Amino acid sequence: MIEPTQDDIGRKVIYRDLNGRGKIEEGVITSFNSSYVFVRYKGETSQATSRNDLEWSHRRPEDLAVKTVYGLGKIESIDFVPLPECDR
Repeated sequence: MIEPTQDDIGRKVIYRDLNGRGKIEEGVITSFNSSYVFVRYKGETSQATSRNDLEWSHRRPEDLAVKTVYGLGKIESIDFVPLPECDR
């Protein structure tokens, strides 16, 4: 869960689907109100997202792997999945 302020507009967040589908997606906060945080995930349109489903992104883009889900002979979705932490 996050509590954004005006200074957080433009900051990266991670969406984690808490309803059991396991979807994880990175996006950027474009605005917020008392009910929702509006996040641009892909494309140009922001989506209203519950604060409970968001966390701050502390990972670098190279720490995210791309998971592609195939179905019926075509790509259904592409999700960013965090790589496991490791000792370097």
